[in-house]
Amino acid sequence: SSDNVTAVSYSSGPLTLSMTSIDETNGPTDITGGLQYGSGDNKTTIAATYVMGDYTISVSGDDQTDQDWDVSVAMASGDTTVTVAADETNMVSVGIGYTSGNVTMSARQEFNNAAGDDSETEVSLSYTEGALTFGASYDSGQENHFGDEAVMVINAGYTDGDVSIYAKGTDQDEMEVGISFAF
Repeated sequence: SSDNVTAVSYSSGPLTLSMTSIDETNGPTDITGGLQYGSGDNKTTIAATYVMGDYTISVSGDDQTDQDWDVSVAMASGDTTVTVAADETNMVSVGIGYTSGNVTMSARQEFNNAAGDDSETEVSLSYTEGALTFGASYDSGQENHFGDEAVMVINAGYTDGDVSIYAKGTDQDEMEVGISFAF
């Protein structure tokens, strides 16, 4: 379809600068087949990240008409990272992530969410012990969504050599079980 992406990045010590240009507007338009090529993004995104010891400051923005932008400040201390972020919709979020050994946990609260909710809560937990993995996630902003985007997702997996078994269930009464063999 002649679409293209051009990206350039520069790093010097604690500073990283990047620019990504996306042009997905080329190619034919096929209305009869229901697919419409040439209707994608055409934008340039500029980003900067600066690391000062335990703190990481990130800023990005693009040249779209709605001028998307994001800014965040993260502070890492040992196994814990706290992040405060905001974007062009005036949504502010505060998140905390913790990793220790086999356990990873995170929690995030959004305020003034642009999706129409005043707030949104996200919590996740994962545990790995050898070949066994377990995970659970909750996202209050995913009401009436299915699959990996459901409000509550619980999953487990086991991989031993050439055999993998996994199971997943959601709050929408969905269940998925699979087994795969590698030869």
